Amino acid sequence: MAGLERNADLPWSGTPRRALDWALETGAKGVQIDATMNGLRARDLDQSARRDLAAVLRRAGAACSGLDLWIPQNHFADAANQGRAVDAVHDACGLAADLRRLGVIEGVPSISISTLAETPAGVIDRLALTAEHLGVRIADHRWPNAPAHPIGVGIDPAAILMAGGEPSSVVTKLREPPASARLSDASAIGRCVPGRGRLKLDEYDVALTIVGYAGWLIADLRGIPNQADAAAELMGGTG
Repeated sequence: MAGLERNADLPWSGTPRRALDWALETGAKGVQIDATMNGLRARDLDQSARRDLAAVLRRAGAACSGLDLWIPQNHFADAANQGRAVDAVHDACGLAADLRRLGVIEGVPSISISTLAETPAGVIDRLALTAEHLGVRIADHRWPNAPAHPIGVGIDPAAILMAGGEPSSVVTKLREPPASARLSDASAIGRCVPGRGRLKLDEYDVALTIVGYAGWLIADLRGIPNQADAAAELMGGTG
């Protein structure tokens, strides 16, 4: 759900519930909640609202695959914003833990974020402690990856490709499975529908299998033109 274009004429526009209903109507087996969206942020959802959200997913026969928390990267490195950034992650971890308790997240929930290399080690340690305390995993999609990171690694093929890397090679060099892996792609002009760019889909799939990744593959619509058509293509192509 993250990165959906804001336009009144689009099928997901209007309310968070409408966006959620649209995501479920694509035929996706799981939905990645955008925890920065008004109405879906952790602070917007009391216990009753969290139960309602879980009920919507159950009625649709779908699960929550995890949460995206794409707050600005520099907020983790900027002393003026670090406190709020860490609090936002803490709140999102609490929401994910509640959704697991309500039966719509299986296994260990993951929260996708992206920090900067300049983020102080103390901030990363606080995030790691929060995740451990609440029983969730944080997937940091920063690129390049940090070699000795106390929180999990997130894989975004499009970001890796646009930085000159090769996603399959990056995955196979990981010391443990990533905390989250996305289905994204990039061409010479930017992000595109997976399969239309430079990502070698078969090699990426094999690489994730080799390192033992058993989590969701998150279809990522951020920065893709004609997102409704892209979602239909992805869901039709991946089942």
